[in-house]
Amino acid sequence: MGDKDELTAATERLDSALKVMEEKVASRRQEDLQRESLEEQVQTLEARLDAERERSEKLVAASEDAAQRIDKVMNSIEGMLQSK
Repeated sequence: MGDKDELTAATERLDSALKVMEEKVASRRQEDLQRESLEEQVQTLEARLDAERERSEKLVAASEDAAQRIDKVMNSIEGMLQSK
């Protein structure tokens, strides 16, 4: 009977070790999935940031263009008023 009890005990230890291993693998997989999700979110945010930077640069260029046009109009009006 001693061998049978030892075999049963060894089987239980093996089952316990396998269960711990499976839990660690599942936990690691969950962490990997969370990391992948976070990486995707970061990539999405980076793409949005790049798009907003591009949009901002276009707005700055348009603003500068508008300011130059306003200056030209003001100078023209000023010139017309001085010539009278």
